[in-house]
Amino acid sequence: MTSVKTAISVTIVSTDTALLHDLAWTLASFGYSATTSSNWSNDAVWLPSAGARITLLDGRDAEHLDRAFARSRDSLFEYCIVMRPQTPGGQSERLLAAGADDLIVYPVNACELLSRLRAAVRRLEFERRMSVLANRDPQSGLVSKARLVQCIESLRNDASDVRGYRLLAVTGDHIELLRGQYGEQAVRGLSRTLGRCLVKQGYQDNCASVGECRFVALVRSSAPDECHKLFDRLQADLQGSETLTRKLHICPSITAVSALVRDDASISDQIDRCIQMLNHARSFGGDILVDFDELQSTMADWKAGMEAGTPIENVAACDVMESFPLVMRDFESGNVANIVATFNATGEVATLPPCIPIVDGSEALIGMIDPGGIASPECAGSLLTAKPMLPIPATVCCDQAISEVFDAFAQQDCDLLVVVDNNRPLGYVTREGLASLVVDPIDSGTYFDPLTKGSSVRRLIVPVEPIVPFKAGPQGVERETVFS
Repeated sequence: MTSVKTAISVTIVSTDTALLHDLAWTLASFGYSATTSSNWSNDAVWLPSAGARITLLDGRDAEHLDRAFARSRDSLFEYCIVMRPQTPGGQSERLLAAGADDLIVYPVNACELLSRLRAAVRRLEFERRMSVLANRDPQSGLVSKARLVQCIESLRNDASDVRGYRLLAVTGDHIELLRGQYGEQAVRGLSRTLGRCLVKQGYQDNCASVGECRFVALVRSSAPDECHKLFDRLQADLQGSETLTRKLHICPSITAVSALVRDDASISDQIDRCIQMLNHARSFGGDILVDFDELQSTMADWKAGMEAGTPIENVAACDVMESFPLVMRDFESGNVANIVATFNATGEVATLPPCIPIVDGSEALIGMIDPGGIASPECAGSLLTAKPMLPIPATVCCDQAISEVFDAFAQQDCDLLVVVDNNRPLGYVTREGLASLVVDPIDSGTYFDPLTKGSSVRRLIVPVEPIVPFKAGPQGVERETVFS
C-alpha cells in the first residue's frame, strides 16, 4: 500500500494508551502527521483548532465523547471519525446525530481506516476550496475582499449615490508581542473579537477580513468624522471585552488608517495601499487613527529629511569616534620595551588601535606609533633604538559636525582621522568605520563572540567597528585589527 503525504493533521483521543501509540505509529508509517491525547477535559490542548484537521475519537469513552460533541467547534474545517465498539442497537445513528462525520468499527482495520482518512482529506479540501470561493470569511463571518471590492465598485458606478465613502483599515496593536507572550491563541482571540466588534457595529456586509487581525471597512460617508466615530466605538467595544481582559490581563488597542475612495485607481489597489499603510501607522505608538493623505505627506517629509541628512545634522565627531585605549607620554625606550613584552606575552595584538598617540607634558599630540611594528617580534630590537615615531595624521576637532568629518575624508588622502580637543588626542575615526555606521545593517550576529574557557577579560570588550585589514608599517606585514 502506498503512503499518502498530507498537511492535514490527525488527532487521536482515547484513554487507551495502547490504542494511541498503535494508531499513531501506523498512520505515521503511511505519511500522516498524528497527534495523540488521553485528556478529555474542556481545557485540553487538542480541543481548540483554527486550521483543517481530522479527529479520531474513541467511542468506548462514551461519557467523554458526549462532552466533546457538546462543545462548539472552533474550526469549520474539522472532520470527526468515531471508533465505535461492536454492540447491537442504534448507536451508529446516535453518534452520527450527535456530531460524528464518519464511523469505523473497533478494533480498527488499518486498510479501512486509511481509506476513510483519504475520504476525509478530500472532504476537507473541498470545504477549503468552497471557502475561498465563498463571499464570506468562515472565521470572522465578514465578507471576503473580492466581495467588498464588488460592493464598492457597484456603489461608485451608481450615479444616484452622491454621498461619497471612505475606507477604514483596522488592525490590532502589538501582534508580535501578544504572540510571543501568550501564543497564537491570543492573536486569534484578538482577531475574532475585533471581527465581532465590526459585526456589532453593523458592518458584516461592508467589511472584509484581509489578513491576520486586519480588516477593511467601507464607511458610507466622505467625512473623516464618521471614521473617527467608528474607530472610537470599536476601541470601546474591544476594551470592554471580558474575554481578552480576563484571560490575557491586557487592555487591547487598535490602529487604523482612513482613506477617501478615489475614482482614479482600482478599488483593489486602494485597499492594498491602505493595508500597506497600516504597517507605517503602527509606528505612531498604537491607539490612533491616521488619515491616509496626512500619513503619506509625513512619510514624504521624513524621506526628504533623510536624503538631506537631517537625522545626523547634530552628530559631532566625538559621537562616532573610537577612544584610544592607550596613550603614551613622550617617547621613551622603556615604554616601548614594556609594550613589546606585554603584547608578545599575551598575543592580543587585535585589541590595539590602528595607531598609538604620543603626547608631551601638556598632553598635546606630537606623534604616533605604528602598533603593528611594536608587536612584531623581529622588529622589537630595532624599535628600541630607531624610535619609530610617525608624523601626526590629519585631525578633526571633537565638536565638528559629522558632515565636516565626511568632507575631511574627501579632502584628505587618508583612511584615519584623529579626533582632538585643543590638540589633545581623544580617539580616532576610520573611513570604513564611519561608512559602516551609515550603510551597514546590524544583525544579531554582528557582535556575537562565544566566550570559551580561559578567555581573558579583554574578550568582554565589544567592538563597535568590524575587523578590517591593517598594514603594519614599513615591514609590509598585513594584520587584522579589531577596534575596541
